[in-house]
Amino acid sequence: MDENKLKEQLDQLHRVQPKQKPSPIEMHALVRETRKKKRFELAVFILIALFIASGTILLMTKQPYVFLAIQATIIFTVLLGLVARRKGAYDES
Repeated sequence: MDENKLKEQLDQLHRVQPKQKPSPIEMHALVRETRKKKRFELAVFILIALFIASGTILLMTKQPYVFLAIQATIIFTVLLGLVARRKGAYDES
């Protein structure tokens, strides 16, 4: 029964999908649009990474104890999360 239902849905999908391939002009426009979007996302990523890196360097040089406290807190939180995850995995077994 599931096999027949799957075949019916696939047949319906083939009927609904357009049979024509996009034209080369449409494909080039899509590629240009995708590249533009990727360039924008890369620029945003680099700006955020530079902001985080400069903030980290500034914090390390001006207030090293605060930086160390933040690092210790992050490490401790990650370790607690890993322990809780493992404990949850063992409880499910």
